[in-house]
Amino acid sequence: MSSSKSEDQTEISIDVPREEKNKVPHGGKKIDEYVLSPNMKCIATFSKEDKSIVAWSITDELIVNYDNSLNVNDLERALNTDKLCKKPDFNYENIFENIYGDVLLGISNCQQVIIQLSYDDFAIGFAIIDIRTKLRQILIAQGLEGLTYCVAFLENEDLVIIKFWPVYRAYIFSKSNINEKQKWTCKNIIELEKKLNIIYAIFLKKENCLCASIAKFL
Repeated sequence: MSSSKSEDQTEISIDVPREEKNKVPHGGKKIDEYVLSPNMKCIATFSKEDKSIVAWSITDELIVNYDNSLNVNDLERALNTDKLCKKPDFNYENIFENIYGDVLLGISNCQQVIIQLSYDDFAIGFAIIDIRTKLRQILIAQGLEGLTYCVAFLENEDLVIIKFWPVYRAYIFSKSNINEKQKWTCKNIIELEKKLNIIYAIFLKKENCLCASIAKFL
């Protein structure tokens, strides 16, 4: 298989055991996007043709192993809750046809993936889904609705979200385990009215690595 996230293409070779040849992730279709976790131990791949997202683990010997996946039905079950979707008859296959840019925005060290959503169709412009449980992670903070310009997992496993108009804020979420369930809690909100140059840089670059660096700086 091969994948590319930009004009520079990187070949990724994945060995599939002979007994699992009929269960090749993405159905053997082309990989269009990939993202790496902050600790470089997980990789998520996206196939537009197969309409699927796959999470892989990376061993110390740099062997890539298949772990879990999401398909259209998984996304519909995860996102069709809490009035997140604005349209009752929304076709969830459209998520894989994203015209706003990349579908995959990030993956955490524990295989939670960030998926970009259209803010015309959803109340929030992204979703975080645990690819193992196939459940959406709930984020609670005032001002998260609408377009999001940057969202990324940090090396310390926190989550940073940067919003431009109309709130001009950076949100930092931390994760905790309560009754064996993971919960995200907003631990800091940074007002950004006086940091517009930084926000414009994020808007123009749209790179998660820049987003993470800005969050550390703030």
